[in-house]
Amino acid sequence: MSKRNYSLDLLKLMAAWFVVMVHHFERTPFMELSLTTETAFLLTTFLSLLKTCVPLFFITSGYLLTRHEINQRHYRRLLDFLMESTLLLVVAYFLNHTYNDLPLGAKDLLKFVLNPPYYVSFHIGLYLLAPYLNRLLGSLKKQEETGLLILMTGLVALPAFLKAFDIEYLHTFIRSAYPLVYYLLGGYLRRYPLQLKQRTKLLVTLAALALNTGLIFWLADGGVYDPFIGTYDNLLIITATAMIFSFFQTLEVGENPATRIASFLAHYTLAYYIMGDYYSDIIARNLDFLRVSDNVRIAFFQTPLVGLTSMAVTTIIAIPTVWLAQRLTEFLHNRADSLFGPSQ
Repeated sequence: MSKRNYSLDLLKLMAAWFVVMVHHFERTPFMELSLTTETAFLLTTFLSLLKTCVPLFFITSGYLLTRHEINQRHYRRLLDFLMESTLLLVVAYFLNHTYNDLPLGAKDLLKFVLNPPYYVSFHIGLYLLAPYLNRLLGSLKKQEETGLLILMTGLVALPAFLKAFDIEYLHTFIRSAYPLVYYLLGGYLRRYPLQLKQRTKLLVTLAALALNTGLIFWLADGGVYDPFIGTYDNLLIITATAMIFSFFQTLEVGENPATRIASFLAHYTLAYYIMGDYYSDIIARNLDFLRVSDNVRIAFFQTPLVGLTSMAVTTIIAIPTVWLAQRLTEFLHNRADSLFGPSQ
């Protein structure tokens, strides 16, 4: 049996697909649709599902980084991420400015690269903290770690929920720390996998998303879509994300040509995230069969196709970009080794 967990590769690809789809779907007529019909209920639930995209990346990071220790090897790996994200942002900048016929400039490029998508900034922060968090969690008993996870989830999710009812109590306190909640949750599920049947996990996911939609409808009172109770810091989204992750965590996926392809494509999830927003817009405006329709149902069926097409185009551009990033980081690592000795 293969040592590689191909199910996590599938999960990362699905999360990347969700990222591109959510960017496209939020440009459709759904955003101006009154929340009064069954169709609107289904589409709102669909959007809630797509909103698990970024949380799935964070929870996967917590799962994969949970055994990293405080050493040079861990922190040197951060250079790989920084180099890859920087080159991808440079490519995205030139593509965006060329396609939209915008003026190019060194200051503009620098500003673009130094203002990456929030996921990039959050990932850097989590990566820097990971070894220290792991040491802290390693010193806790299961009951203590459970308490910490519940406490952090409450501090993040409760203010978001109260805000929906115009209650500002604790609103600004630690709410933006939701990536930390997902990191803790990923590590927790690695140490203590959920003892639930796969079918039960899917049912809980569906129930959480439907309940989230019900609350959105209730608070909208016939108006248009508004997440109201937050997105990533929403307790129901946290629940759905945990169930989806746990489903893939325990999903048995063997090695075959399809999973090897998925594993290869999973190397480019950062590219799908960074460039997906630009391509979903470009593709939708250039390919007739993917152009955003005024019919919300047609726009809904277009969304998955836009996501897949965007990922295909991005893969072609990402392969040489990521290859160059790897070569540059290898060069820098080798130079550092020759000057300071190999990392420990």
